[in-house]
Amino acid sequence: MKIAVLSDTHGNYPGAVQALSRYSDLSALIHLGDNHDDAFCIGIALGLPVIGVSGNCDPRGAAPRELTRTIGDVRFLMTHGDLFHVKSGLERLIRRAEHADVHAVLFGHTHVASITKLNGIILINPGCMKTGEGPGTHAILSVTNGTVAAEIIE
Repeated sequence: MKIAVLSDTHGNYPGAVQALSRYSDLSALIHLGDNHDDAFCIGIALGLPVIGVSGNCDPRGAAPRELTRTIGDVRFLMTHGDLFHVKSGLERLIRRAEHADVHAVLFGHTHVASITKLNGIILINPGCMKTGEGPGTHAILSVTNGTVAAEIIE
């Protein structure tokens, strides 16, 4: 199963739709906040179910600030990242992930794409799709047989 992961679209849902429209085999879209409403526009345009969390720039109550979900036997923690001060390091986020007993963490907020493995947990930040912040990045997850692989796409 392939899943697109976005964060920090900040109103650039047309750019996200354009970037993701090249994939014909996506099963879902995960949006990690900062213009959470963009997720629904993107999902409708591409015919994808949407899972999402709110970020620090979203209206309070727009969506949960954190979710845990099992997808294809992989347990994910999804958060925007600001609540865990990810711009100052990943220590708080990894502690939360260990407490939640997850295999993978999806987060945003930093606007910097990264894939890191700490304490046996993969942490994936898809980067940013905000206009004016460079070429824009997203992540594609492949979930197969209880494992997850991730790729950052510019």
